[in-house]
Amino acid sequence: LQDHAREAWGPFDDDRRAPTKEQIDASIADVKASVAKIRARGGEVVFIRPPSAGPFLERENRNAPRATTWDRLLEETGTVGVHYEDYAGMRGLEVPEWSHLSRESAARFTRAYIDALRERNVRLRAGPVVHPPA
Repeated sequence: LQDHAREAWGPFDDDRRAPTKEQIDASIADVKASVAKIRARGGEVVFIRPPSAGPFLERENRNAPRATTWDRLLEETGTVGVHYEDYAGMRGLEVPEWSHLSRESAARFTRAYIDALRERNVRLRAGPVVHPPA
């Protein structure tokens, strides 16, 4: 099953085009607008970057470097982000088919994620949410 999933992510020897600067700009602008809508309704946004591995991660790093995607997204949206590379408890996890965690690693990652939210002083509040008109 893992091999089947890995094959679905490939091929990795092709030169899939990285997104252009214009495509990245448009995506970030779209997300920024969505974040504004969520906040206008009383919500808050936290982005999370779980681990990936192997050729899948190599292609991600090659085609969408962190500085031009993740870091820029957080900066331009003014949001909190939890990236697995920044937290020791989120590194070294088992990613059997390169994009999803094993059950044990998922539990460890979730604990580390909650700890990261606490460390960053992110308050997940319960309260009324304003729904848009139907």
